Amino acid sequence: MRSQTATSINGITFKLTETKPGEYEGVCLNPKDIPPDVWMM
Repeated sequence: MRSQTATSINGITFKLTETKPGEYEGVCLNPKDIPPDVWMM
């Protein structure tokens, strides 16, 4: 079962899809505007 959560960081909206427990695949509208360290939260 896959759960999807819409998340907004600094006004940027992107979708996180949980592929495995504790692991998320981020689909962002503006991937170049987000620092790599944000994905490690």
